[in-house]
Amino acid sequence: VKVVLCHSGSALVPQFEQPLQEEALKSLRRKGVEVILNTRVTELKDGYAKLSTKKFDKETGEKGRVESELLIGLSVWCAGAAPVSFVSQLLDQLPDAARNADGRIKVDKWLRPQMDD
Repeated sequence: VKVVLCHSGSALVPQFEQPLQEEALKSLRRKGVEVILNTRVTELKDGYAKLSTKKFDKETGEKGRVESELLIGLSVWCAGAAPVSFVSQLLDQLPDAARNADGRIKVDKWLRPQMDD
C-alpha cells in the first residue's frame, strides 16, 4: 500500500507558521506518505489520476504547468476548504482590514474580526 497526498499549495497547512508546516510535512513523510506539493488533481479516471504541477524555471523565470498521470487503486478526495457564501456576504459588510488575502475573516485571539478603531 502506498499513500500519495497531492496538495495544490507550496506548503501544507498554510494557516500555520513555517515551522509547523515543515513538521507536518516531515511527519507525513516519516510515516511513508509521498507528498506532492504544487500539484492539483485535474481528473480522476478508472485506475489513474491526472495531475497538474506548477513549475518555475529559476534561470529563465518562466512559469508553467507539467501534466502527468498517477496510477491509483483507490482515491480519497479531500478538497474544498473555501469559505461558505455566508462568509462572503459578511466580508462585504466588514472593512478591508477584516479580510485575509485567502477570502477568510481575520480574527484576534478572542475570534473577533479585526476592525479599525
